[in-house]
Amino acid sequence: MYQIKKVLNSSVVLVEDDTKAEFVLLGKGIGFGKKPGQEVGEEAVSQVFIPADDAKIQEFVQSIGTVDPAYIDIVNQLIKKAEEQLQLKLTPTSYFALVDHLQFAVDRYHENMMFTNKVFWEIKTYYRQEYQLGELGVKLLNEHFAIEIPEDEFLNNYDQILSQIESKLPQTQVYVMRYYPINTVDFGQDSDEKTLFETRSNEKFQKASDKIKKLADNHHFHFIDVNDGLSDENGNLKKELTFDGAHLNPAGYQLVLENLKVYLEE
Repeated sequence: MYQIKKVLNSSVVLVEDDTKAEFVLLGKGIGFGKKPGQEVGEEAVSQVFIPADDAKIQEFVQSIGTVDPAYIDIVNQLIKKAEEQLQLKLTPTSYFALVDHLQFAVDRYHENMMFTNKVFWEIKTYYRQEYQLGELGVKLLNEHFAIEIPEDEFLNNYDQILSQIESKLPQTQVYVMRYYPINTVDFGQDSDEKTLFETRSNEKFQKASDKIKKLADNHHFHFIDVNDGLSDENGNLKKELTFDGAHLNPAGYQLVLENLKVYLEE
């Protein structure tokens, strides 16, 4: 049985045992409504750390009060899953590093910061279990914080293509285009169209285009928007310019060609 010495947040408490040795206990809701002097049953504890001789844990104790308890709960789930799948015991510092990593990932999302992972393909191919744990972490973050941190594959593939062009064709003038809008209002009724729009929306394409623009800027390529006249007043692809809501018809491509001429004539 442990006695609470300090409630760090609703998922983390600093306690001492009968010998006055200090421990940091983690558990979902373990500190909620608790006060110093109260006891904590071991059934509520998911992880125990001994902070006395570890500077990293002492640092964690001092800073944890400002951390959203959700990060602690998510990290607990990920660590538990990792130890089960990988058949290993992770060190206490793994918890703290992962908490920082998840916080930074969410902060980057809100600040629209983008990084690409140069070894993404290698990780996904050769470290499949670890990659799946990363996917679980993204899923938990997206669900709890109502955000949409994307899988890196899309951006990394795009980055690799631009990198190869930059390396093998250094004199080439490259123009990267913004995604065309789509129309999910007038289309999407039959089964094929529903499948087509399951993972597509103008909002997602807008975010993807913004990220691609940053990639183009990083490679010193041109990013162009040739969508003038394609959208209606609500931002949807005009019905008369598409045959399925996602792909342009000849009239749509004719409009794009007109918008492209300014770049073709440079």
